[in-house]
Amino acid sequence: MVSKVIKLDDFNNRRNELLSELSEFHLTKKFIEETQKTISDLNDEKDVHSEMIQQINMDKVELEKVMLLAKEERKQIEENIVKKYEEIFRILEQSNEYSKESGVPEENLIPVSIIPPNKIIA
Repeated sequence: MVSKVIKLDDFNNRRNELLSELSEFHLTKKFIEETQKTISDLNDEKDVHSEMIQQINMDKVELEKVMLLAKEERKQIEENIVKKYEEIFRILEQSNEYSKESGVPEENLIPVSIIPPNKIIA
C-alpha cells in the first residue's frame, strides 16, 4: 500500500511539475507572440516613416530642381538687364553726342539721372 501511495505521490508531483512547466510554456509562448506582434507593428510603423522620408527626399530634390531653374532664369534676366543698361547708356551717349553736334546746349542734353540706377550687380 505504501508503494501505491508513493507512486501516487510521485505521479502527483510529476503532474504538478508538468502543469507548472506547461503554464510557463504558455506564458512564454504568449510573450513571444505579443513580442512578435509588437515587432511587426514597429516594422510597419518604420515602413510608413520610411515612405514619408522617401517622399520628403523626393519633394526636396524636386524643389531643388525648381530652385535651380529659377536661379538660372534670374541669372539670365540679370544678364539681359545689364545688357540693356549698357545699351541704353550707349544710346544716351550717342544721342547727346548727336545733340551736341546739332548745336544743342550742354544743359539741354539728356541727363544720366533719367535712367534708374542699376541695382543688379553682374
